[in-house]
Amino acid sequence: MYIGEIIKEYRIKNKLSQRAFASRTSLSPSYINTLEKIYNPKTR
Repeated sequence: MYIGEIIKEYRIKNKLSQRAFASRTSLSPSYINTLEKIYNPKTR
């Protein structure tokens, strides 16, 4: 299981949007989105 899958599962379970989760974790919403997609634009 990838970290993005764990994050998405946690968010859905706790009814959090990506933006809300990002603000709680001090990460950017775009970074959360990238993690959940299991896609790194730098390495493809």
